[in-house]
Amino acid sequence: MALEDKAAAGARILELYRDDPDMGTKLFADIFHLDAAKFTDFRNMWMVAMGLPTEKQVLERILSGMAAGPGPGDMMSTLDMIRQEVKAAAELAANNNQLIRQEVKAAAELAANNNQLIRQEVKAAAELAANNNQLIRKLVRKYYDMSLTPRCSSSRYAACRRDALAYYTGSQEEPPSIVCAVSGVCLPAKEVNAGHIYQLRWIMLDHLDLDCNAPTNILFMQKKIEAAFDNFEITVLPVHHKVFLLKRSLSNRVAFEYRADADMTAAGGSTSSGKKAELKKVIWGELHQKKLSVAGINQPSDVALFVHAQRAFRFAVQRGWVKSSEVPALCYGDNEILRRFLADADSTSSGSGAGGDQGATTGSDLGESSQLPESEGVGDV
Repeated sequence: MALEDKAAAGARILELYRDDPDMGTKLFADIFHLDAAKFTDFRNMWMVAMGLPTEKQVLERILSGMAAGPGPGDMMSTLDMIRQEVKAAAELAANNNQLIRQEVKAAAELAANNNQLIRQEVKAAAELAANNNQLIRKLVRKYYDMSLTPRCSSSRYAACRRDALAYYTGSQEEPPSIVCAVSGVCLPAKEVNAGHIYQLRWIMLDHLDLDCNAPTNILFMQKKIEAAFDNFEITVLPVHHKVFLLKRSLSNRVAFEYRADADMTAAGGSTSSGKKAELKKVIWGELHQKKLSVAGINQPSDVALFVHAQRAFRFAVQRGWVKSSEVPALCYGDNEILRRFLADADSTSSGSGAGGDQGATTGSDLGESSQLPESEGVGDV
């Protein structure tokens, strides 16, 4: 707040002392008894302390000294006193972890309505983490936990679906049947969703070279499988492109049922001979370690799969679905942009996992130690 004149200064004092009108009125009156030179000195000293926890105490001491008519020597002593107060307040702020936590919590609450602000806060927090500040590293992880959550709605946008069809099949025309990338089963097109890997409502991290609506961020999945993918119950490992069942309690349960010949039964459920096609079941446990079924050279984004797998494994370990020792290495390769981001975002000094909340350059994200080669792992829990 600028203090251009006595009126502005008086308004600021009345605002500060809403709960103490007697003191506010006294200080308000003292300002208007200052001549121009004293008001200038008063304003310059006030600006130093403005916004600090000791702002009120500084105001009261300055105006008390000026009202008594201090000489030049007294004014210098008062200025030294203010400097000491400011220094003490700065030291207090540096050691006040409670204040930092409150500020971070307030910033996180703004995430839903102000993604730009959150990106700036996360970037600032990541820069602090580079200086081995353990507290900030934990707070950065809390940001990601709140920002990259499960149970996100996947795309129902016709344009995304058409572009994904063109990318994976070579045609934007809606076919009668589509292969579910996770199960490998050919199903009626209406049973298959075009689901986002890096979810639409997740904050887009600045260092990721990723277009959320690009076809490479889309996978065609049977509806129930897509729901499990969104809920972090399953994920797909980058590079390897293998399905990983995280919620082990689903292992013996039916994922979905389908007719034996989707092309022949999509319209009416009968084969060409008039007999009803055989009803088959896909069990969740059968999908574990299954290779992703994506024909051709066009494949999904490893960047998007990397982020989804990292968040999914972290979520699964926190809920006891998977043990830390069972977490596989998430090889990503030599993407320098992602590697630099991972190192900057959440580097650790322990040597057990350097890379952070979106991945790691070494170490297992969820274990106590690691023997993984460089650029493997999923970040430190």
